[in-house]
Amino acid sequence: YEQTKFMSQLLLAEYNDHLDESQSKAARARTVIPGFIVGTQKEGIAHTEDFLWRLAFSMVRLKSVSQNLQYLTVAGVDQVSSLITDVFLQPETYQSENLSCVDSVTVSTFCNVLSKHTKIPIKKMNHHEWMEKLRKDVEEANFDHPFMPILSWFEENTWQFEYDKDSIPENRYFNPEETIAALDRSVRYL
Repeated sequence: YEQTKFMSQLLLAEYNDHLDESQSKAARARTVIPGFIVGTQKEGIAHTEDFLWRLAFSMVRLKSVSQNLQYLTVAGVDQVSSLITDVFLQPETYQSENLSCVDSVTVSTFCNVLSKHTKIPIKKMNHHEWMEKLRKDVEEANFDHPFMPILSWFEENTWQFEYDKDSIPENRYFNPEETIAALDRSVRYL
């Protein structure tokens, strides 16, 4: 996935360079880079193999989450689709060729949504203790644990979710209430 994303961005950069060299009046290519995508606010159809839902499974199963995990970049598929359409129809409104969507919800909000629908409270734990608990749960499971394929990646990339409150990016492209509604509907769907 990361390689494909990187190659796509390189390809579009080459295309834009070609436009510059030829002094073409053609529209420049733009890339929309969303975070995790959940279902719509109406249907909430979620893909259970996505990272976010694998993480949700583990958080609910363990009834806990690392206190270091602070926020998740997330948006509803309808929100992302609307942004892509807007970028296509009104490119002059967007200065950047790469729109990195850092809109987010806090992990606490995510836990509250999960707890509301599962009736299972999720408490915060010391990060190292939680990671050990997660690792043990995955390794000792007598079933095909959903987190198994991504455990190594998560251990190496946990830093992506560990920002203090002052570093959490402002929502820039999506309405936060609509994002939470899409997240809520997706959890209900699952």
